Amino acid sequence: VTASNQDARLNPTTTLFPNVSSWSYGFWLKRNSSDALTTDEFIFSQRSVAYRGGSVFLRDFNDMLTFNFRTGGSHNYVSMASVASLGTAWHHVTVTYDGTTYRAFLDGNQVATGTGTQDAFDTTNVSVGSDNTGSYASVAVDEIKIYGYPRTPQQIVEDMNGDHPIGGSPVGSQVA
Repeated sequence: VTASNQDARLNPTTTLFPNVSSWSYGFWLKRNSSDALTTDEFIFSQRSVAYRGGSVFLRDFNDMLTFNFRTGGSHNYVSMASVASLGTAWHHVTVTYDGTTYRAFLDGNQVATGTGTQDAFDTTNVSVGSDNTGSYASVAVDEIKIYGYPRTPQQIVEDMNGDHPIGGSPVGSQVA
């Protein structure tokens, strides 16, 4: 991982997404300000200059937390929540893909779906907090998890609860 005070780039020697036909990724997100957006703010991006897709970002166009994927060379934007509803609190975000359906989860609840085949994407160039083109997000991101399979809703809630099973744990309290 290489990092600055604004973003982190994950440039591993092996791919982070070895099975591009199914995967999941999730993370905790907190906006640094409740100010209105003035530009798109990319939070998690499988994106390079040549390929522009597979991203979670705050979209200036409609003030929504959005997941973007490419199928057949076209962008597909899936809105997850309004930026205003996020405020400056911590939220858990997960996106899964099972080979046919993309599912977006916010705080353990499925909030959006999309269908399509996944176009090839840059599997070794993943950014957190930027889009690889110099655009930075004003957010804090924590506990990034990447899986080579689609997580189930139960597993997503377990991720939110620090890998403890649904129903609580001896440490802390259950989130959802």
